[in-house]
Parts: sequence; structure tokens; C-alpha cells
Amino acid sequence: MSAVVFWCALALIGYAYVLYPLLVLGLARRFGHAPRHAPVTPSLTVVIAAFDESARIGARVRDVLAQDYPRDRLQVVVVDDGSRDGTAHAAQVGDPRVRVIALPRNCGKAAALAVAIAWCDTEIIAFADARQRFAANALRRLMEPFADPRVGAVSGDLAIEGVPGTAADI
Repeated sequence: MSAVVFWCALALIGYAYVLYPLLVLGLARRFGHAPRHAPVTPSLTVVIAAFDESARIGARVRDVLAQDYPRDRLQVVVVDDGSRDGTAHAAQVGDPRVRVIALPRNCGKAAALAVAIAWCDTEIIAFADARQRFAANALRRLMEPFADPRVGAVSGDLAIEGVPGTAADI
């Protein structure tokens, strides 16, 4: 009996690490294709869930608003996930395109994002963290694959910029 269990477990591991990747690779080669890219600017909301980020959130919101993206097509929703440090107040940067939702208690990032999604009325929703910054053309570049109607989601690359004397600089 233990020999049967061993061989079944080995077969399962072989499928997971060898056969399945080969199957996916074969299907991608047969049916896969790169999406069409074109300069499109659908209405877009950038959602930022934040917890105790008062020191960063204002700069992050201004970073999103400074994107090379049409002003009338861009909104920002910040969800303050029950912060204790004034994050909601710091996120108010005086721009009518910014909506701040302050949750009364910390519910977790997933719940905060769900609340934000309910407030969004744009064609596309992008999720961002309070700690990262976008390259000036990041939103335009993220939207380009949506020119292909078969595309339902995209993701960007995280590039760590080196600051002299830090680990990212090495």
C-alpha cells in the first residue's frame, strides 16, 4: 500500500513540476499571442489603500495626479483603513479628482479595497500602494494593452531605483 501512495505522490509532483509547465508552454505557443498595444486613455481610477501612512500619502496622491494622463479621465480613491495618524486628512490634497474614504476601524487591505471598488465608476481601476511611485508615463503605458478587447487585466513591473549607499544601489 505504501508503494502505491509513494508512486501516486511522485506522479503528482512530476505533473506539477514537469508536465503541467510543459502543457502550458505548448498551449501558449499554439494559441498565445501578444496583445495589441495602442495609445488609449479610458477613464481610470487609481485606488490606494493606506494604514498609518500620513507621512507618505499626500506625496503619493500628488504623484498619481501628476501622471501624463488626461486630467478629465483620472481619479484617485484613497481608503484610510482605520489609521490612527491622520492619514485621511493628509490624503486631502485639494484636488476634486481625489476622494478619501475613512474607515472607522482597521479592516485589512482586502476589505479596504472592496470598499474603494464600490465607489469607483470608471472603466478601469488600478491598484497602487502608498509607498511606491510611478514613472511619469506609467498609467499611459499600463492602459496600452486595453486597446485589445481580449485583455482584461494588466500588471506593471516594480523597478527599484538605486539610492547611493543603499542595497538597491548595489
